[in-house]
Amino acid sequence: MTRVQTCALPICQEIRARYPRYAQLQEPRPTTVAELQALLHPGEVLLATYTAHDRSHVWAVPKSGPVRYAGTALGSAELAATVTRLRAALDVGDLPLGAFPAFDTAAAHRLYAHLLQPVQAAWRNAHTLIVVPHGALAQLPLALLPTAPSAASHDATFSGYRAVPWLIRQLAIAHLPSVNALAALRMQPAAPPTERRQFAGLGSEEHTSELQSLRHLVCRLLLEK
Repeated sequence: MTRVQTCALPICQEIRARYPRYAQLQEPRPTTVAELQALLHPGEVLLATYTAHDRSHVWAVPKSGPVRYAGTALGSAELAATVTRLRAALDVGDLPLGAFPAFDTAAAHRLYAHLLQPVQAAWRNAHTLIVVPHGALAQLPLALLPTAPSAASHDATFSGYRAVPWLIRQLAIAHLPSVNALAALRMQPAAPPTERRQFAGLGSEEHTSELQSLRHLVCRLLLEK
């Protein structure tokens, strides 16, 4: 085995030298902060999280300026339980609109206070937050986190949630599976502006009359814009 490895070493070195993108795909190495900041566009901030059994760690990397880090007492079990509770109001199956469970805005704000507020200085003035979540957090859109405590009334019209200061009201949010995924995406050539089209997708496994009416309402609002 040692002899094979010795013979293969110069071949691997030549592949890395001649085809660096292929080598990065086969054996990805961690992206450095400097490389990451070079990939970010002005106004973008990358937020990466890691949750251990007793603590969560958060890094916020802006296009320029210092990287912000925070450690918070939010363990993996508590995070998973909170995400499960919040998703119960999102994964409603075939329930009619009037039977949708209430969304726990207090629990959602606690996640914001643990994970985003401590590094707010890095993303306060950004227009796009690129999130690389870890563990159970990957199952929750961070757009649903309120940036301040808010008690929303719940009914079939969902009008009580209009005044909630959702994070999505402050900036756009994108989710990626890894930091290296950003590097892979940014290496792809951008499509010409003439080939870009607006897209609105509404998906559901069920096709109840209420959901169909909701789709028509959303599409009409988009077309009116």
